[in-house]
Amino acid sequence: MIKKSKPEISQSKAFTLIELIVVISIIALLISILLPAISRATRLAACSRTRARITELAAGCEAYHTDYGYYPGQRYHNELLGDGGTYTGSQWLAKALFTDPDVNPSFPHPKYAPLNVEDDLFQYETYSNTISDRDDSGGTVMAVLYYPARLGVSGLGQYKVGDNSVYKNLDGSNVNWGGNGTGQSAFEQYIKDRRFDGDASTTPHCPGKFLMIAAGMDRKYGTDDDIKYGW
Repeated sequence: MIKKSKPEISQSKAFTLIELIVVISIIALLISILLPAISRATRLAACSRTRARITELAAGCEAYHTDYGYYPGQRYHNELLGDGGTYTGSQWLAKALFTDPDVNPSFPHPKYAPLNVEDDLFQYETYSNTISDRDDSGGTVMAVLYYPARLGVSGLGQYKVGDNSVYKNLDGSNVNWGGNGTGQSAFEQYIKDRRFDGDASTTPHCPGKFLMIAAGMDRKYGTDDDIKYGW
């Protein structure tokens, strides 16, 4: 009887410690390269949602103007914080766009712009019904700032910084309009349309209408990457 020989079993070589360290280092390097790209893509997507929302809100303001002959907050600007009232610009915009007296006078009942109460409204400190920028990529939304132009007022002063002065940057710092503080003069430097006489311009963007501003990727108001309506 011929005895069959057992087939040889090839033994694979195990990773050495050095090879394992190299593999782990390569994986860590790839992760460090990919994470910022993923984070940036997430932020860009969030900014796109904010731009889309501002477009909806601006269209609602134009429809409101068609019906009433003035933009939200223009006729009753004495109720805004900038003129000693109790509403922020963001709150007043919500009140104007999301109340339909012809169907249901209670708030919220959207008439001029679509509304998802959970996504589009939030409470900032004691200021409820603030319009959200829909950017929750960092876990916290921020306000869409709304400034109506004062009727009968010309120049940069037709917009008042105080209408939304309560809102802060995501890190809790005060809004810094162009690096000059939080006052009216700094705000006017921020909103001026420099196509007219450069820095000497006394014309704001969207004169006689309204301004809408949301924080951009840096999550700060008053910086170059702000998402704005009208300029």
